[in-house]
Amino acid sequence: MASQAARAEPAVSDLYISLLIGAGFFAFYLSFLSKAYVFEGLARALPIDTHHFNHLFAGNYLLYGVLGQAFHRMLQILGARNPAYISLQILDTLYGAVGLSVFYFSLRRLGAVTMAAAVWTCGLGVTLGYWLWSTDAENYIFSTLLLQILFFGLLGENRASRPSPARIGLLHGLACLGHIVNVMMVLPCLWILLYRAPAPKEKILGAYFASLIAVVGGAYALTILFIKNIKSPLQILAWFLGSASGGTQNLMHWHGGLSGASLAQWLKMTLHIFVATPTPYSHPAPFSHLPFLIALARICMAFLTGLFILKFKDILKNDAKIVIACLLWLFSYALIFTSWEPGTMVYRISDLIPLVTLLFLASRSVGAIAIGMAFFVSLGFANFLDEIYPRSFASNNAAWVRMQLIKSVTHEKDWIAVEGGTDELYVPYFAQRQPFLISRFHAAPDQLRSALSTLSHHGQRVFITSRLLVDPEWKSFFENWPLREVAHDQEGYRVYEL
Repeated sequence: MASQAARAEPAVSDLYISLLIGAGFFAFYLSFLSKAYVFEGLARALPIDTHHFNHLFAGNYLLYGVLGQAFHRMLQILGARNPAYISLQILDTLYGAVGLSVFYFSLRRLGAVTMAAAVWTCGLGVTLGYWLWSTDAENYIFSTLLLQILFFGLLGENRASRPSPARIGLLHGLACLGHIVNVMMVLPCLWILLYRAPAPKEKILGAYFASLIAVVGGAYALTILFIKNIKSPLQILAWFLGSASGGTQNLMHWHGGLSGASLAQWLKMTLHIFVATPTPYSHPAPFSHLPFLIALARICMAFLTGLFILKFKDILKNDAKIVIACLLWLFSYALIFTSWEPGTMVYRISDLIPLVTLLFLASRSVGAIAIGMAFFVSLGFANFLDEIYPRSFASNNAAWVRMQLIKSVTHEKDWIAVEGGTDELYVPYFAQRQPFLISRFHAAPDQLRSALSTLSHHGQRVFITSRLLVDPEWKSFFENWPLREVAHDQEGYRVYEL
């Protein structure tokens, strides 16, 4: 209990246990890297492969790209010759594994016995969101790692006799460089720092905010002035907003809106970040008892939810400061993600840290080890067989399969017309062909005709696909253009030469 003085800091032996957990999950994650190859990961890899250092710094998360480049360069020095997106995947497995080691120490700091801390940490490691995004190239598992470090610091602050607001500000600042949305951690940070804090509280606030602003403001100022070299305030804002930016004429586009449907999506995703839903992958054939395993995992989650509700008064009484900090964490992020793409998993990965912490606290009085083991085993089998294992097969990635078809019927210097999005990156990475970005000629048919004629005049071949012809604009443009079908697949996907 929080009131018990017997809660000791983690022992030296905990270092070996945490390293064992981290190393085990690193090897396991690495053995089943995702072949889904998400757009965002490829977009972060492209500047590394094309040596555009300036483009490594995304406006809403500064650190991921430059750390990815450093890791990719290290692998090259060691003799690896893989593309950058593979390096980023490997790095993400490392981030996920290190995060689990940190979380183990957090549970020990909360008073968990060694075995309970170990099984609940393993349980976090096999939750769908955490596991899935520790095997693909994305920023959000790195962002989650930085939040785990901040959370460990907050737990230490909770136990400290003297406040260390500057240190918490520093850790919070680093988390914001992992992703700027992590500024929302300000409420739980202030709660931990100020709850029953000795006077003067103004000094605590000053030290915390000074440290936070110095880290975040300093990093962004250096990036803007010396790396991005952006002068216009509107361009700075557009870069900072990242995917939320619609350009300097329409700086902010909210991806969604608050409604009953969006709240339902948010709640559904809250379950989905823990456990998979039945997914119809074809390679290999689905395990026959998979529906039963998923149902078992959901029953486990229903039991844990009920246990949390039943034990809420007890855990609030015994660990009020930490429970409220976790609830403030969830509430702060929900202010954004109940309306901003509430059905997008990556934005919810970090919610697993306070959620698993609360479930652990609820389990302690009725058998944390046994319940944690049930949590770990049920989710582990269901998520592995339904999502993790199938995603390790490239044949389950329809976009990748299409690129192999294109690659088989074209030559190295051929151009493939794409409208943008996934194909813009899949064509150079997986078809190993040159993408012709046709969206540049939107509502400009004469310019498009001229560009295609120029390529033809220089003896360069251009190919289009049936995906492009779904758009009425491009279908109308190519109706009078001589097209020769060169390949098709069983799904109706066709490749044409102009």
